[in-house]
Amino acid sequence: PAIQRFLDFLAASGLAIAEKAQALAQWGGMAHEQLTPDAWPRELLSVSRFLGGRVHSTFLRWLHHVKVVHEPAHPLQAKAYLAISHQWIAPADLKGMLSAAAALQKQILA
Repeated sequence: PAIQRFLDFLAASGLAIAEKAQALAQWGGMAHEQLTPDAWPRELLSVSRFLGGRVHSTFLRWLHHVKVVHEPAHPLQAKAYLAISHQWIAPADLKGMLSAAAALQKQILA
């Protein structure tokens, strides 16, 4: 919710285009090898098979930071920097992360 309010503020202030701010709000998340195996790098799938399910290949995505640029004689401009990281996650840890995310979503929507 705080990130959404911040992005809404940037759009309302004219520092960001509303559609881009909305896309940034939706950027964060996780991709899992079992959800999109056809699009997954085959080297990572090979390692995953070799490890026998002890860990799963995931990519985590988040909005890293926003920089507001001030240049004399130019309007203020916000620039977003996105981040992505590959992680090997144990199935038990993944279940915990998904449960925590579901609980947080229920809290937000309540």
